[in-house]
Amino acid sequence: MTCNEFTTELSSLKYPSDISQEMQNHRTTCPQCARVYHEAVVLMQFISEEKTLKVSPFLKTHIAAKLDEPLNTSWYARPAILTVASIIVFILGIVSANILESSEKINPMESIASDYYFQNNYGTQLEEIWINTNYYEE
Repeated sequence: MTCNEFTTELSSLKYPSDISQEMQNHRTTCPQCARVYHEAVVLMQFISEEKTLKVSPFLKTHIAAKLDEPLNTSWYARPAILTVASIIVFILGIVSANILESSEKINPMESIASDYYFQNNYGTQLEEIWINTNYYEE
């Protein structure tokens, strides 16, 4: 008997203790098949012990009810949405402040002209200021 034949016949048996004499002889001569046989016996013992445990008849119903319940994932998304919205508002605030700051930059020539116009000093005094400043060369 070969090792492949041994494992094939062992897997087809309902109980590992029901091995034939030929399988018994091979098991005693082959350490690898002896290990496979031992693992099969341990596995079958574990399965028979598990079968003796009594399970609550309501377990299947309880599991099925839990599987049918819809997941409440709204509370998972809420903090993420608030964080993203806060970041967007913060960035928009910075961008709008930069836009307003850059639009409010006044040319020094316009500043001088507007100062004298609102002080009723327009006319020749304004022309003298333009001539005496270094901004008229621009």
